[in-house]
Parts: sequence; C-alpha cells; structure tokens
Amino acid sequence: LGIDGISLFFVILTTFLIPICISVGWSGMRSYGKEYITASLIREFLMIAVFRMLDPLLFYVLPESVLIPMFIIIGVWGSR
Repeated sequence: LGIDGISLFFVILTTFLIPICISVGWSGMRSYGKEYITASLIREFLMIAVFRMLDPLLFYVLPESVLIPMFIIIGVWGSR
C-alpha cells in the first residue's frame, strides 16, 4: 500500500462522496437499511484500497472486487 499525489486526491474524494451517496439513496429505501450501509462501506473500503494499491496484481483484482457490492446494491435497491 502507498499513496501519491493523484491517489491522495481520489481517496479524499471517495471519503467525502460515499456518505453523500448513502444519504441520497437513503430516502428511496424501504427495507434492509443495515445491509445497504454495510455494502456501501465495503465498497468505500475497496475503492480506497484500489487507489492506494501499488502492486500491479492487486491493482487488477481490487477493481473487480468493487463490482460485487455494487451489483448487490443495484440488484436489491435498484429501480424496477
């Protein structure tokens, strides 16, 4: 793990935008609130890990792992 100039900007941007995204999505949610927060925070953790990764192999694996909680959020709480 490491951080450089552009990664620092992306990490800060991620930490500010994810709570905003959670609060915007909260109004349209009808059920499974704790699971929604959990999936969003897992996604935030994985995105920060992507931006801090220096190893090329893990840099390939981590962006794909971000898709799993994203697909869960879209599948459960997405529009009909």
